[in-house]
Amino acid sequence: MNESLKNKYIEIVKNIQDSQSYDELYNLHNTLKDLHGNIIKEIRVNDNNSELSDLELLNYNITSKISMNQDRLEHMKLDSSKTINVPIMDGGFDEKNDINDINDMIQNKPYFVLFYAEWCGHCTKLMPTWDAFIKKYKDNKSISFKKISCVKHPNICSAFVKGYPTLILFNDGKKYEYTKREKNEKEFKDFIAEKINLLL
Repeated sequence: MNESLKNKYIEIVKNIQDSQSYDELYNLHNTLKDLHGNIIKEIRVNDNNSELSDLELLNYNITSKISMNQDRLEHMKLDSSKTINVPIMDGGFDEKNDINDINDMIQNKPYFVLFYAEWCGHCTKLMPTWDAFIKKYKDNKSISFKKISCVKHPNICSAFVKGYPTLILFNDGKKYEYTKREKNEKEFKDFIAEKINLLL
């Protein structure tokens, strides 16, 4: 198989995974569709069975990725077209000054923050657990909790987030990223106790 096509596909997919804005994803999506066209041309002219098999597998992967990207783009476009009234638990930042807003916020006391994106399946799966957790401990005066949409507040997320979901505990100018596979109340409490010596 043409290695340049395969390497190009890997590069585009990596960039797509890292993309956070609609315009960036849209451009990468079109680049991927162009590559898909080139793969189809290779399949039509290739008469080597082993080469053809590899090309068809790559074609299948690209087709699946294009479909996923299309869904993600539609969600992002829908979100960007809405008039957003974000409650404080979901952010509540000034769109022009949101970096300063969160920096000011986290200087006052510990904050445990979930950064998420509406199109992220893992985020959707985690959300009921997170909502139940912060509802249970929202009245604790020693720590606050927040969830921040990276679709609505990309400036914040570009400073802290590389993937979704991301959980970060902020305290005294330091940040501690939650990296455990298990995400539940017990693990969250243990994480907070370990990093800032606070028992919930």
